[in-house]
Amino acid sequence: MATDLTFDDITWLREISRLPVVVKGVLRADDALSAVRAGARAVIVSNHGGRQLDIVIPTATALPGIARALAGTGAETYVDGGLRSGVHVLAALALGARAVLLGRPVLWALATGGADNVHRLLSTVTAELRHAVTLVGARSPDEITPDLAGLVDTADAQPPG
Repeated sequence: MATDLTFDDITWLREISRLPVVVKGVLRADDALSAVRAGARAVIVSNHGGRQLDIVIPTATALPGIARALAGTGAETYVDGGLRSGVHVLAALALGARAVLLGRPVLWALATGGADNVHRLLSTVTAELRHAVTLVGARSPDEITPDLAGLVDTADAQPPG
């Protein structure tokens, strides 16, 4: 709940720790760039489930601009919030995420069936992602582009590679 945090705090944290700094709660491209310039190795595009402010931008809307802003910086872009299936993971990858975080589904699985249920959930999401990757004609998640997922006008899409 601190209101006095700044990007200088990222620099300070990076200087006192050997661990990579990952900043969560980023919804703007300029903030993502500022976090990386301050020493963050990755950002997590997250609206904290929208609980913090009801009218906040959805992560799927914020993700593409942040991913574009961080392209070429060496920093990674992750996303969380509302991801519940392998198709959701495919969409997040197509929008520019390097990885996704599955918080609430894992907690639900743990609460309803323990570690075995978490394993089942993660196996299911992985299988769904593999299937979705195949359905869009890609050989691996690395080949997922916005045009393959139907998220941009294909007239403007550039071929992979």
